[in-house]
Amino acid sequence: MINTDYGFSSDPSEDDEARKAKATDYAKIQGAWAETDAKDKNYGYSLWLLRTAFSESRYVDYVFESGACWAFSMAEYIEKGTRPAIKLSDMSLHIKWNVHGQELVQIYSQGEKIVPPPTPEMQGYVSTWNAEIPEFMPSESLEFTASWAARTDTKYTVKTFTMNADGSYTEKAEVLEGMTGALARAKYDVPENFVFNSAKSVLSGMIKADNSLVLKVYLDRKRYSLTTVIGSESKKVSYYHGADIPEQATPQKDGYKFICWSPYMPKIMPAEDLTVTAVFQKLYSGVKITVATPEKRYIEYGETVTLHAYVTEMPVNAKIKWRIAEGNGVSLEPSHSGKLCHVTSVSDGNCIIEAYVADEYGNAIYDENGVRVCDREGISSEVNLWMIIVRFFRNLFRIV
Repeated sequence: MINTDYGFSSDPSEDDEARKAKATDYAKIQGAWAETDAKDKNYGYSLWLLRTAFSESRYVDYVFESGACWAFSMAEYIEKGTRPAIKLSDMSLHIKWNVHGQELVQIYSQGEKIVPPPTPEMQGYVSTWNAEIPEFMPSESLEFTASWAARTDTKYTVKTFTMNADGSYTEKAEVLEGMTGALARAKYDVPENFVFNSAKSVLSGMIKADNSLVLKVYLDRKRYSLTTVIGSESKKVSYYHGADIPEQATPQKDGYKFICWSPYMPKIMPAEDLTVTAVFQKLYSGVKITVATPEKRYIEYGETVTLHAYVTEMPVNAKIKWRIAEGNGVSLEPSHSGKLCHVTSVSDGNCIIEAYVADEYGNAIYDENGVRVCDREGISSEVNLWMIIVRFFRNLFRIV
């Protein structure tokens, strides 16, 4: 501290600005003393120890706050601070590091292992040097500059919202990767009977470093119309395809009975516009049919019984029709007018035979109460092998 080659005074008792030092906050916390009088010329300066021993090893020299050197201080006194003694190497070789706006210079000897300074981290980016850094210091000084390079594995999300039949959406998320700051675009396919909803969708955006970019694709179901026609009135309602169609109220028409919808009334909306028409059956007042009690309700193989039908208030162009409503065992042969029906035993069984009144198109007629105009009779048919043999020989020899 009295070596003039380093800029210090050769007189240890002289106040020397070059020897003055201020304690760090850490040193003060440990107990180092500093001048607190703001009016004092040495305000803020501290005492600090030297390595020079006194007459006893427990005593060392020290520097006063004014920069003068004093002796006879106990080495363990904490009010006096310590300073590192630094040996400077060859200053001719150095590496200048430009680290994102800050400059740092490191001194190296030739052949010394190079330890690059740490670079700050930034989400979505990676710090890179402008040139390859050698492992050991060459024979000349170097300079490197750090810069940010966008990561190529930054995540973003594409959410696809597919509309359900009730108008709600089912969400499906896909996490993808791309370059931070790059423009990302959502790719999508539109299924059959769906349309792309541009108003709700977000198809592009810059990939954010914090992985927060979310692109959205909305796929809406197509709507189709269902038109119901009742008489001269029609009503059109739109539904998403696949949606449940509410049950329709039974159409009403004075003097008529509702039969069905034509072509049909779907329960689920198809992927097409559809028109259905209410089909009505005219009601007839006073129409009644009666099947007379047959002379026999029990017939054997090959035997025939004739049923008679009587109709009151027969509509114009109406006809009498016959059919086997239930069971089997007989064959039917109606007369041309339909008033008679010949019933023949052909197999073993029981059946219900029905006579009903039909309009000119063959549709069953209903009375004023909406009840189908019909009447029924039961016939039993018995067949066994003996009866078949007897019938064969009777037919063969024409025996009545």
